[in-house]
Amino acid sequence: MLLVSWNVAGLSTTLSKIGTDFSSASIAYQKSSTSASASTKSSSKKRSRSHAFSYYLRRHNNPDILCLQEHKISHTSLSSRSEPFGCADIEGYDSFWSCNVCSDSSKRGFNGVVTYAKSGTVLSADSRPLGVEEMDRQGRCILTNHGSFVVFNVYIPLGSGSGEGLTTKLNFLRALKNAIEGQKFKGKKVILVGDLNIAHTVKDRHWTFRNVCVDKVLTEVEANRNCEDGGEGDGDGDGDGEGRHTLPKWKVQLFQHWKTLKNALSTIEAVSTTTTNVSNGKTFNRYRARVTLENDRKVFLGKHEETKNECLGYYYFKARTYTDEHEQHADGEDEKVLPKVKVARAQNVISIMILADLMTKIASVEWDTATLRTISNSFESIHTRSPTIDWLNDVLESQDMMDPFRHVHPHAAHRFTCWNQMTNRRYDNMGARIDYTLVDKALVHCVDNDETARGKLRSCFYEGDDKSEEAALHAATASGNFVGAGYEGGGIACASTKALKTQFGNNGGDKDGNDAAHTGIIYTAPQYSDHVGVSLLLNNQFDERYYSRPMTLDLKDGATKRAQPHKMQKSISSFFASASASASASATSSTAAKRKGRSGGSSSSSISSVSFKAAKKPKGGSLLNHFCASNSSTTSSLASLSSSSAKATIKKRESSSTLASNTKSKLKPKPKPEPKPLVNSFFAKPATKKLKDEEELTISDV
Repeated sequence: MLLVSWNVAGLSTTLSKIGTDFSSASIAYQKSSTSASASTKSSSKKRSRSHAFSYYLRRHNNPDILCLQEHKISHTSLSSRSEPFGCADIEGYDSFWSCNVCSDSSKRGFNGVVTYAKSGTVLSADSRPLGVEEMDRQGRCILTNHGSFVVFNVYIPLGSGSGEGLTTKLNFLRALKNAIEGQKFKGKKVILVGDLNIAHTVKDRHWTFRNVCVDKVLTEVEANRNCEDGGEGDGDGDGDGEGRHTLPKWKVQLFQHWKTLKNALSTIEAVSTTTTNVSNGKTFNRYRARVTLENDRKVFLGKHEETKNECLGYYYFKARTYTDEHEQHADGEDEKVLPKVKVARAQNVISIMILADLMTKIASVEWDTATLRTISNSFESIHTRSPTIDWLNDVLESQDMMDPFRHVHPHAAHRFTCWNQMTNRRYDNMGARIDYTLVDKALVHCVDNDETARGKLRSCFYEGDDKSEEAALHAATASGNFVGAGYEGGGIACASTKALKTQFGNNGGDKDGNDAAHTGIIYTAPQYSDHVGVSLLLNNQFDERYYSRPMTLDLKDGATKRAQPHKMQKSISSFFASASASASASATSSTAAKRKGRSGGSSSSSISSVSFKAAKKPKGGSLLNHFCASNSSTTSSLASLSSSSAKATIKKRESSSTLASNTKSKLKPKPKPEPKPLVNSFFAKPATKKLKDEEELTISDV
């Protein structure tokens, strides 16, 4: 079984770009495929609107389960069947959706997760599996039940910084853990996938993003200076006395210039700037952080950001706290019980990249790459703990789960799944691994661990060690073939055909241009999303024991219905078919009763029914006209049948009674009334356009 998870950062945009890149190839494949039907070859009108995406998935081995995060499609779009590119219906798959339906209308259309599973592999689904209404309405979790196992597809809140955002994130994580425990209690094996917004270990973030505990460094230097034979070293010796040890030069420099850095940062401000895209002349409003030095010299820090908060947030070094609503304490004199406030990140914990920028621009001390590498490997100075990392550690330990990627590729370096596209970090491979597939430890023997070329990490055209940083850089950049966006704005440039082919494996995939199924990372094109996909391949043992099919989806289950809003509405043809069936049954019963009353016995009758079929609405038409046309043709047919029947009856009577036909009756016969139309004459008005047969119109088109 192959499972793929991908944060698409807006499914509509992703599908549009995939369509641009692969629509022609998809059409060509359909025409050349021996399995394509004649109607598909001869007519493009019936081709699925999502055909390019289906083709894209085929080249990625048609995953058995596809989990997408941040689809950003509203519940209304799905229920009215106006979703982009008909993405609710992908050939061969059932889709299950969780949309943001929170009370704040301004936030609708954000978040959203969807799981596509091959038809016949799901028993039920739940778009509100957390059991907390406020969280379930945010569209961040969908659960699919596959019999022996369940899949949680999640998009965890970012919760960066401190305060309310982090508190919200931790509350969500607690609810998710409880939901996992609930499924395990039922005896289910659990697979948790999605964007967790957590970089678990130091290996899961670029070394320049690691955080230095400045206060810890300052304390270390101060203690060393106060030794009996005190003094600071230059990083080149082993120490001059028994009470002192030589400190790395970078620590001494930080100690010497820290006050200068603090004074400059006290003047920081966000300055509005205008950038221009040199290729098209478009201008964009941006912000940059600026400080004033002692000589009144203005210095810009960092790079252009979209908002003031983003601009200044990088230089906020105060302690970051959050409220733990599950732990309470008495508040002083009043003894009022309040949630406990905890520290998420201590003060003066700064990323290596930001610290190096400050030292260069404010203190005029430039650290070379070798020095920065030394800092990143000084684990005694690096801050690696956070409440979210603690949560992930707890889930892995207490819930007996594992990270298949690290299990299969324990020594892989710089393998990231997300980059800051605004600053083109992907093209330097400066990112983080925050997208995961986590599985029960009981399934460890089922995780495919192929050591052949198929099981290796993707490295594009690089032929060296696939675990190296160089291999990861080649994979992220398509060996330099992906092109980033200009800092002036304007978006990411379109990728070349050569670059696009690298999405499907090393050297463009196999002989057919397809990727091989594997446990690892799928390096999708940067214009599709700021995330790439992650994949999990489970072997035949898993398929035989846990992945049985076909399964029958429980369409009567309320939670499953709610997870498929695109199937909530019945078609008009099915609506009138049921009405016609009821009317026919009623007419049959009434006719039989009358005949029985006249003859005193039973009689059988054959009743033909008329099925109403609506046609697809043509441009410029209306549903009323089509309904009228359908009923008009039906009424005309029934009227014609009634008239023919009346004429036949008259002829029969004339031939069977010659005497009666030659004799004038004294009483004039009453004129036979014209047959009444079966429907209101208003519906018998001619249609503006002839309807096609066998095409179905749904209520959503009203």
